[in-house]
Amino acid sequence: MVDPQVNELVQALGFDPKEPPELTLLNGFFGPSVDEKANIRLYRSVLMNVWQDIPRDQIIHIDKIERSPETPFGEDVVWMLRRDARALDPQMVVRPADESPQQPVAPLQQPGAALQQPGAALQQPGAAPAAGTDDGDGFGDGDYNGWHRMWPPK
Repeated sequence: MVDPQVNELVQALGFDPKEPPELTLLNGFFGPSVDEKANIRLYRSVLMNVWQDIPRDQIIHIDKIERSPETPFGEDVVWMLRRDARALDPQMVVRPADESPQQPVAPLQQPGAALQQPGAALQQPGAAPAAGTDDGDGFGDGDYNGWHRMWPPK
């Protein structure tokens, strides 16, 4: 009889198999936050104009997707409880070309609105979401932010 090893991701997430948590994952690019001790900023766009400040104590696991032709800048991946992710407030900076870079930050949408579709982050690799659906990537556009091309890492 073959005794399979527990996958290292399952070990890293460290949950009770009798009560698995409802997890979600967010992907983007880590950067400094205004409150470095309490939060890490996850830029959700390569333009660095959409981000979420994630409380460090809500992060369950962090991993990285290395640079590749599909991910030319690499990406950071954060696992957290779905309920905590829903409470995050995505932010966006919109600056008209002729205005100062000191433009105030405006909310992208209602807190957690982008992550309300249950199971969106657990979509099967290679499968695109149905047209017109929110895919849970924080943008509400149904494009799954490239995860169908990038996950699992090779």
